Amino acid sequence: MKQRRDFKPSAKVYVGRTRLERPKPVPKKKPLPRWVIWSVTTLITFIILGTFFWLPQIRVATVVVQGTRIEQPEDLEKIALEHLSGSYFYLLPRNSIFIYPAREIERVIKDTYPRIMNVTVQYRSATSILISVVERMPQALWCVDAASCVFLDNTGFAFARAPHFSGSVFFEIAASSTAPKISTPVLPLGEFEGLIHFKNDLTSMLQRVFPDLGVPLAAELGSQGSTIFRIQYPEGQGNWRLMVLRNESPLELLRNIELALTSLKDDPKNTGKTLDYLDARLGQKLFSKFKE
Repeated sequence: MKQRRDFKPSAKVYVGRTRLERPKPVPKKKPLPRWVIWSVTTLITFIILGTFFWLPQIRVATVVVQGTRIEQPEDLEKIALEHLSGSYFYLLPRNSIFIYPAREIERVIKDTYPRIMNVTVQYRSATSILISVVERMPQALWCVDAASCVFLDNTGFAFARAPHFSGSVFFEIAASSTAPKISTPVLPLGEFEGLIHFKNDLTSMLQRVFPDLGVPLAAELGSQGSTIFRIQYPEGQGNWRLMVLRNESPLELLRNIELALTSLKDDPKNTGKTLDYLDARLGQKLFSKFKE
């Protein structure tokens, strides 16, 4: 009986008398590390962006300033151009219209010029920006003496030194022996506004009901919350004083003052007399005195 023999193919194949060998598999190439791909991609991106941002057609060359009354536009333009020069990390220009430092320019201008209340830097064209400013308007003076005063805006913010002659033009407030520093509020938030509102309401009431008593020109902030208004008689005939407390209700205080002045005016004994002061610091009990 014949035994079965398994056929094993030979690793070598002969064709005629030529010997052929099986081809060896080609080894696979290893992929590039991710950090290499990331680095090359980042470099190419920076090159493309750098070339784009450095184009002169999209770089700020002109600064336009509007809204100034006191400050010189050239000074604000100079600040802007200084912060537009140079580059970010020696790669991208600071004056590119897409990445110029608008918020930085706004902050520097406000810090440099306390008179400027608000400033906005915005796009104007591909090669220019617009700086719009709102300057503080004087509402009153804070004075230590006639030669040492500062301007206050409608929030009580001290923003500039005042010339000597301003005392006859603006409402004057005196309180302490030291003038406030520029770029600081003189009173807590809301207290100054309340004082000015009361002064305006007092002026309206006097002009409407007692025009012969004049208008308030100054106020002195005393201790324990008291305020002494100096009210100038018409045509420079001297002045009289009104003493109030700042923490009282303005409406009730004005009503009590109007009633007291009406009573004094209607009293025949006061005919021809000149009022020296009216003290309204004790609630509904008001005290008055006439000049000798």
